[in-house]
Amino acid sequence: MNYAYFKTTVDKIVTKDGRYDAMAYELIGDAVNYTAKRLKKDKADIKSRHISCQDLLKGIGEYAIQQYGPMAGDIFASWGLNSSMAIGNVVFNMIDKELLRASEKDSLEQFSYGPTFHEIFRKPFLPTKKIVPPVIDL
Repeated sequence: MNYAYFKTTVDKIVTKDGRYDAMAYELIGDAVNYTAKRLKKDKADIKSRHISCQDLLKGIGEYAIQQYGPMAGDIFASWGLNSSMAIGNVVFNMIDKELLRASEKDSLEQFSYGPTFHEIFRKPFLPTKKIVPPVIDL
């Protein structure tokens, strides 16, 4: 798909549904491609290219963190993406305009069972061990 067509279609989506910034659509599109490559999905075989909701959310989180580091969650929030359901809304807006495809089993409701934004964007940066401060004798 060429970028000009993608951009024009996203502009139409954003005009109709202004909840999410156009940058959110661009990142989600890139993250779908990233996830398909990570899962080694074959472009030629449409059936094998299907990505589950859970895999997609995980891939979007990984891709966003690679792009934006610890600020990924804040950047997503600035684009109106503040939950897995918001990501689902963007994905299904893209499906409605045929920028992405869905199987007959896919539904927006699947995104309501996704990880929280804390799990996606904050947890990877939390310490894995409890830090015990040193005791200072005075």
